[in-house]
Amino acid sequence: MRKESNYCLPYATNITQTMVLAFFMLLQTSCDHFYSKDNYLRDFEKFVTEIEENASAFTPTDWNEIHLQFDQLNTELYQRIHSELTSEDQQKIGHLKARYAKVMLKHNLNEMLDNVEDGVEQLKGAMEEQ
Repeated sequence: MRKESNYCLPYATNITQTMVLAFFMLLQTSCDHFYSKDNYLRDFEKFVTEIEENASAFTPTDWNEIHLQFDQLNTELYQRIHSELTSEDQQKIGHLKARYAKVMLKHNLNEMLDNVEDGVEQLKGAMEEQ
């Protein structure tokens, strides 16, 4: 019984990744049918909110997938509905892009800080050897 619990543990830690993946699978299948500006705006809002709420749980692989998903929202899906957009819609999209950029900036800064900390520790180790 204990083995089964340990076996399931990796799946529990990937719940966020699974949720994001499921959301985008649903998004992709909904795109095969009628896709309106309302769907686009709702999907974009969900995408950004999900990233804001779960950024600390994402792995480097998750971030790569997130970049691909953002690119799809920002290009392919946007092209499908851009002729329907009002000025108000464009402003909302701009706001969503700014929220996404803020999360990405924070993530990138944290990653840079981690790299600097690693470098400092490695430098300390190198200096102790001399």
